[in-house]
Amino acid sequence: MMRKWFVSAVSAACLLGVIGGTVIAGAGSTITAPETFTLVGSSRGFALVQARGGSGAAIDPGDLLIYGLRLNDAGGSDVGKARAQCTIHIHRWEICTYTWSITDRGEIVAEGAMPPYAYLDTPPFDLAVTGGTGEFSNVRGTVHIEVLDGGERDTFNLIP
Repeated sequence: MMRKWFVSAVSAACLLGVIGGTVIAGAGSTITAPETFTLVGSSRGFALVQARGGSGAAIDPGDLLIYGLRLNDAGGSDVGKARAQCTIHIHRWEICTYTWSITDRGEIVAEGAMPPYAYLDTPPFDLAVTGGTGEFSNVRGTVHIEVLDGGERDTFNLIP
């Protein structure tokens, strides 16, 4: 009888801890209204990982493009960094996952298809925001990406 009571008490305490932790975690600052802002990313590095172990500049389906960006706001201040990993598909379309780490605010994650990469001739494209952390833990929306010489311009259209 004592053991059954003890197990019930411990189970109830654990459940209250989980519920309380969820409430506390959800009580942090998140965006409460639609938010639009633009960041400019300058290249921090680039790597091509070839699926077939090849070498050289040829890009084939299955290869990975991995790169990083330093992020600046409209005033030129450093506000964080971005990382992207894209898998090459047929006709050089890419399926990409981006993560933007914005200092003192959190991270935004977006995914989607990027048109065939042609450096400065790459047309602008949109990715779907799939989640975030910190202030962005409740976001969804889109990111409009324009390829620039040496980087890109990312316009975030976020909704809570």
